[in-house]
Amino acid sequence: MSETPPEGTESAPSNAELSQRVDALDGKLDTILAALGGKPSDGEGGGGQAQPQDVAAEVRAQFAERDRKAAADKTQADADAWKTGVDQSLAELREKPPQEPVRRVEQAMWGRR
Repeated sequence: MSETPPEGTESAPSNAELSQRVDALDGKLDTILAALGGKPSDGEGGGGQAQPQDVAAEVRAQFAERDRKAAADKTQADADAWKTGVDQSLAELREKPPQEPVRRVEQAMWGRR
């Protein structure tokens, strides 16, 4: 029997292919971390591990602040919309002057009651 996989199934990548993919991704990750200032250059000592955590914590804090501001703005907008609705309802309910009464002559002539 031959060692070819059955038709319709793909063979798993070889170890060399996987190693090449990992190396490419590792290089991209190093580039990203260097751009963020999270990885020390070759001449610097250790201590670079804390920087990505600091950056991540700062980004999380900024997102949390943005979410808090958005929630406060939404609450204020809801309160303003409610107040506007109440003001409109009150304006409609204000006392209006009564209509003039129909005179008896007009009522008798035109049949108004």
